[in-house]
Amino acid sequence: MKLTLLVTMLCISLCSHAQTLEWEILETHNPIAEFHPTALAVAPSGTFYVTGKYQHGTEYYKTVEGVTVIADSTMPNIGLFGSMFVYKFTSDGKLANRSFAGGLASEYRKLKPEDFRKDHLMLPSVVEGNTIQVTSTGKLFITGFANGYREKNYETDRAQGIFAMMLDTNFMLKWDKMYPSFYNSTPQKAIENEDGQFIILGTSLIKTVDVSKYLSENTVSPRILKVSAKGKLLADTLLQDLPSREDLYWDDTDKHTYLAGEATSFVEMPTGYLFSGTIKERSIGSSVSRYAALLMETDKDFKPLRKKTYTLFREQYSQYEFIGGNIAVSKKAIALTGVAQIGHPPCFTALIDRETFDTIAVVRMDGDVFSYPGIAKVGTGKYAVALKDHHEKAMQLHFIENNTITKTITLKKYPIIDYVDMQRQGDYLYILGYADKGCYIAKVRL
Repeated sequence: MKLTLLVTMLCISLCSHAQTLEWEILETHNPIAEFHPTALAVAPSGTFYVTGKYQHGTEYYKTVEGVTVIADSTMPNIGLFGSMFVYKFTSDGKLANRSFAGGLASEYRKLKPEDFRKDHLMLPSVVEGNTIQVTSTGKLFITGFANGYREKNYETDRAQGIFAMMLDTNFMLKWDKMYPSFYNSTPQKAIENEDGQFIILGTSLIKTVDVSKYLSENTVSPRILKVSAKGKLLADTLLQDLPSREDLYWDDTDKHTYLAGEATSFVEMPTGYLFSGTIKERSIGSSVSRYAALLMETDKDFKPLRKKTYTLFREQYSQYEFIGGNIAVSKKAIALTGVAQIGHPPCFTALIDRETFDTIAVVRMDGDVFSYPGIAKVGTGKYAVALKDHHEKAMQLHFIENNTITKTITLKKYPIIDYVDMQRQGDYLYILGYADKGCYIAKVRL
């Protein structure tokens, strides 16, 4: 009898803590710069890290004895467009350390401020952190986009492309590398694979297409980099084997079209990798684009094994405006989030059979049509979906089980501009948002 009562009380105690908000914080640092967070990483200890880009604020400069100087000497001169930052927080949300990147590769950082003349590299024109993760050895792997130039030879001497760096947890640099490109390339996600290598997924500008007399548009393709644990480039490929028009289920017979693809997320699978993203079709001379979500499975060398596009629901015109976002994979299913730009409610989570790629169910949610929802697996057949609230500056966290939303938590202590990232670590979810005045982070107990 006592044992039964003890077990019952323990169950009640555990259930009372399930899916509850632990805390919310807003890290603004100071008013001299505006911070745009882009990614979040959580260590097993609960220590977490945030990277992104910061730009001049209203008080970035101050005047001292008639001379204009930077208000905070620890923050480098970030030029016109911005530079990268990295924050370190304790598990209870206290800021523990911060770092700002004013240069990129090692040889650039050796330059003294007086060296930045017209015949020297003017960095950063753009340097921004896009992804961050805690590696299997406990270090920080960060990737981003950089675009610098020498004013003397602007067109022919550019430093543009994806960069990667390895830091220890005190932000001491271990190595950094630049992977230049003739096309703009921005990292979307990076992971450490089972071999200890790093896979970086980017979106690359391929060419510009004239779609009408007055309008041109960029075509893009997923760019995939594989680098060693020391940053040596092992592979650099464009994932261009996209579905053909015959795969897209559209009735328009106009053959004067082009296709472009963008991958936004991926996970490692036993046989290779699974990518999610969007296929875009546009007819020459038309002002209307059509979208379909995409799943593509590749081998370890990124050669496509199978692919499928999805429109999922057939309300008026909504099949033309379906954009795929993030994914989470369980033993039997793939959970794909995204938005339908026409139709209501616009946000969705599609549950897709892992073996057949057939749709099992679609759960729809109200949210911001311009923001991809984030997703994390939180149990067998259970998922958490975070998205920007459509009606107010707040975040919604939906818990899905058995194809149904079982609970929703609204995070609105601070005004939220956009959802950014979400990571699970143990029994907690860490959620990152872009707030009116800086970086918003919430911790939720599962």
